[in-house]
Amino acid sequence: MTSSPAAPGPEGYRRASDELSVDHAKVMPNRPRKESSPQVLEAPEGSAWRPTESNPAKNSRPPAVAARSVPTDVRRSVDRRGQTRPHNQSTTRGLGRRPAGPEAGGRAERPAGPAGAGLGNTGLNSSTPGQRLVDVTACAAAAEAIPAPDDTDVRWAVHLAMWRLSPLRKVRSCHRQPFDADAEDVGVTFRPREDGGIEVGVGGMKTCGSWHSCLRCGTKIAVHRAKELEHLFRIWEHLGNSVVLATFTMRHYLKHKLRDLIAAQRSGWGTDGVTSGRPWRADLAEMGVATFPITSADGRRTRNVKGVIRAFEATHGDEHGWHPHFHVFLLVEGSISQEFAEAAVAPMWDRWVEGLAEHGVTAIARVDGESAGLDVKILDPGSSDSWGRYPFKLALEAVGGIFKNGRTADREGRLIGTRHRTPAEIMEHLAVAQAEGALDDDQAGRDAAVLREWCTVATDMRFRQCPIPMRRWFQDKARELDIPGALLDEHQEDDEVASATVEGTEVAGHIPSRQWASTVAYEFDTLRSAGRTHGLTGVIAWHDRRRIPFELTRTGEHRLTHEVEHPPPGAAAQGCVNDTLTGPSTAEGPSTAEQDMRFRSKNDSC
Repeated sequence: MTSSPAAPGPEGYRRASDELSVDHAKVMPNRPRKESSPQVLEAPEGSAWRPTESNPAKNSRPPAVAARSVPTDVRRSVDRRGQTRPHNQSTTRGLGRRPAGPEAGGRAERPAGPAGAGLGNTGLNSSTPGQRLVDVTACAAAAEAIPAPDDTDVRWAVHLAMWRLSPLRKVRSCHRQPFDADAEDVGVTFRPREDGGIEVGVGGMKTCGSWHSCLRCGTKIAVHRAKELEHLFRIWEHLGNSVVLATFTMRHYLKHKLRDLIAAQRSGWGTDGVTSGRPWRADLAEMGVATFPITSADGRRTRNVKGVIRAFEATHGDEHGWHPHFHVFLLVEGSISQEFAEAAVAPMWDRWVEGLAEHGVTAIARVDGESAGLDVKILDPGSSDSWGRYPFKLALEAVGGIFKNGRTADREGRLIGTRHRTPAEIMEHLAVAQAEGALDDDQAGRDAAVLREWCTVATDMRFRQCPIPMRRWFQDKARELDIPGALLDEHQEDDEVASATVEGTEVAGHIPSRQWASTVAYEFDTLRSAGRTHGLTGVIAWHDRRRIPFELTRTGEHRLTHEVEHPPPGAAAQGCVNDTLTGPSTAEGPSTAEQDMRFRSKNDSC
């Protein structure tokens, strides 16, 4: 795909030249690494704006211009250049795009230059004149293919929308700003794929660590905790024991505030409810729930921990409002029957109802013989993987249904008025509303209010999802029995999980941090696609077409050399890679300007 010179923007705003004006003295190999090239822009007629004489690169943008009108058709989306495409043919490209113009709180989009008018990221060149590792033109055009979105792309598009719409400051800055506030660049990371491509990421960014209000961090945390719980169930089953799952819910109405329902829920479970002293201990002993001796880190104290793991979940219905509930896993020694488990949980349910009543909330265990507020199950042998994911299913379920089908239904197809959605689904609805330019309609307003309530209450009341109090005992048992799994690793808090890097991830290069927040983040799906199909070669070509500086690390150089010998699937098909790395070249070699533009690779090894 090639690009053509952009037409003058609204109100006479245009570029003085379709080519980017570059001060070559600043991109010589001996230049300071973090300087950038100035851009020469011409002010609209009649405007008082002028670049400062002392520093033309400073304030080199005129004031933001009026935003392009956004189509009202709910089946269409808008990309970063104001072009539209049918909603069901679009990817997250455009759906996560920051709106331009003062009305949307953004800045005017920079017009695109002609094809091939990049910065000349000649890290694509070999260090020997006349030998090129890749055909930049062919690879850059091929790397522009619009990918089919996967779950990661959709989650990222929702996360981009939360940069503007989330009521929590930490979510609005998550993966938006470098961890080091003074950093002028961020690292572009890669992880090799089995098919020869790479998975692209970005490192050194702030993370919020919020499992309840951030789709990106929440998913990562949920995957980590689900692996730990699955490992625990495998160990417990290996020892010949059973797991009982009891779900405790309550009656709820649209008038109920989430904060009030959570207060009632905690009362129902607390010392005035289910876990009330002697009756609670008697019920656990009757059922055969195990007790685990846990020694403190300093080895001085030992306490007994009951074999109870409590997970929290909440959804929101158009008809009946918030629906918080507990999933409680009871680790029972030996085997247990369904009838005996139900009988043992019955006294717990009675105390649950009494605790709720103190807050004016009621609960009914069964309606017409069917389970309603109370549900008791025994985990089947060999099902540890699915039950380990069960408490986190709302965070791990596939996303994208709203992006594909619009905002009129939830992921199960229930229409407005009957929808039953998770907080993550509500975030997805709001992201689509932003892409459609429909944030001012009644539906988006109601969704924003629901999300604001969820984020505020979850933060104020410090929601915890599924802590494992007997983790140390199971960690020791896993080592003793040589059962591999996530519990063998040291415990990590949520913020540590969110900020951790995936094993095998390395830094390929660096880009200016301002370019990440203003451009790269909003087209991250196409960058990821370029990496999957064309490897690091495609990633550099992708930046080149957007005139974004990309400084290779030593690791990035080694990866490029590897791709010459083992071309990624897309690069080989498009003829991007040149096999003449070590042989003579028929070209005359790069021009002086090209050599001046050649990247100075970082000497440090990542």
